Amino acid sequence: GLGPAVEAETEALSLPGPADTHEKTPRDLRLDPARSALDGRRELLLRRLTACGIPYAQEQGVTGAAGSEGLTTRWQVRWTPATAAMLTAAGVRGVTPAQAAEGVLRGRHATERAEGGPTAAQVVRGLTEAAECGLPALADERLTELAAVLPASGTLPELLAGLDLLDRIAAGHLPGLGAPSDPSRPKAANAVAPLSTRVAHAAELLTSAAVRQVDGLTGSEEPEDARALLELAQRADRLGGIRLADALARLAADGTPLIAAAAGAVRVLTGHEEAETFGVRVASWVDAAVDSPSRAALTARLTGVLTAAGPLLTVGVAALDPLLHRVVELDDAAFLTRLPALRGGFDTLSPAARDRLLGTVEERLGERVDLVGADDPAELARRAVADLAARDLLTALGLPVPSPGDTDRHPPSASATTTRPPVSPAYPRTTGISPATGPDTASGSGPETAPGLETVPGPERTPVRTLAPADRWRLVLGRRPDQLPSGAARLATALDELYGAGRGEGSRGGLPTPGGSRGGREAPFPGVREWSEELAALFGPGVREEVLAAAAATGRQDVLTELDPAAATPS
Repeated sequence: GLGPAVEAETEALSLPGPADTHEKTPRDLRLDPARSALDGRRELLLRRLTACGIPYAQEQGVTGAAGSEGLTTRWQVRWTPATAAMLTAAGVRGVTPAQAAEGVLRGRHATERAEGGPTAAQVVRGLTEAAECGLPALADERLTELAAVLPASGTLPELLAGLDLLDRIAAGHLPGLGAPSDPSRPKAANAVAPLSTRVAHAAELLTSAAVRQVDGLTGSEEPEDARALLELAQRADRLGGIRLADALARLAADGTPLIAAAAGAVRVLTGHEEAETFGVRVASWVDAAVDSPSRAALTARLTGVLTAAGPLLTVGVAALDPLLHRVVELDDAAFLTRLPALRGGFDTLSPAARDRLLGTVEERLGERVDLVGADDPAELARRAVADLAARDLLTALGLPVPSPGDTDRHPPSASATTTRPPVSPAYPRTTGISPATGPDTASGSGPETAPGLETVPGPERTPVRTLAPADRWRLVLGRRPDQLPSGAARLATALDELYGAGRGEGSRGGLPTPGGSRGGREAPFPGVREWSEELAALFGPGVREEVLAAAAATGRQDVLTELDPAAATPS
């Protein structure tokens, strides 16, 4: 029966058996079936018992480098009395693990057909289970079914899941599929060739069907669709995706802000658009963010670009430079009204990716300083001598030399901004980053939309830029707050209340940050009211509403009492 067969196989494979029921904790196994024949046999047995519903092995998640597919598997294995009981019940399906697994999977297939299926998701799952359990006959039937059902009814994510599975089969990452179910039976010499040919044909059908569905993403606002678009483009581009290139152009022109931006980034990655042209367009999104809807669109566009092609801005200097300089060239008031939207867009990246991007920005700005040896007195003396020599050279050339105490690069303190000298009534007062006079205090929508500013007589104003370029990008990326001056640190703290530590690589801390981190682990704001008041003081009431609305969209119900009902847009 099935029980004795499994017991004999576990003993032969050195896996926990009936003699190990005294073990209180499961054994942790890491298997590499592609390199070890023993691990391959263990993997097949564990997969087959799992398909039969036997409580014996539980698979643990494994991720390869940079999020790629892991080639090894990890299991927690333990023999319990429930294992023996379920083996007795599953014995009606077969007397060996392979027969029992095939019986269970065929019974599930029959149920799907009786219910009017199988659906696209059921086909993908069925082929996955048959391939992982090393059942070539059933996998062959499921492969035929996949080539017929998935192109006709599968959604884009389902089509991509099917393509991923076909890639694993073609690459040999499911070694049990190519092996006969009985190890003692020789494998036919021509068994693999027909399988590889059919897999390639099915992959071509699924790719064509996925390209046909690209137009259906026009109204999407989901980041997952942006990722799917990139994956599809990489696949179709290998096949000469002429139809996909046309569909991407339509998406970039007619799609929602998120999907249109993602399509534009994918067009750059696939060589259908120049990076310089796309970079200028990204910078223009910052210029256009003059009111609440356009700032929301800016966040969505940056989310689409960074979801589909985050490294494009890190390594693609041509795409990054226009945005980099546009953020630096904005005056303080315009920058502050756009800061929450910019921060929200770049929050799509993981903390580690934002650190890498900040390093690239600092290199482009020429402000990256090697801190190795910064505590060495001899090194400090050498740098001081270099600074004095540079100052003497500037003096000899008649160029202005900033004094050591020059604060022109740093945001003024609250007391400095609230006691500034009176401004002539002939032209409007310049709004800095004073907490008492945020950029939206006067009009609720920022200085860009205040009426009459362009026609007021008086001399042309010089843009006020008290925030250093590197500090601006630290605020945008939400990194290295310890290097910010006190006035800018308040801005970072207010936005960190919404975005926190981020998600993904580096979100659990441990990243090296020059200068260490600020002390204290308490909440930055006692309650939502204090946070709301700080947002209004720093950014103005209009931007405050946008930040609180973004917090409410993430599920924070405590901010609802601070939102203005008249400013809410009905769904």
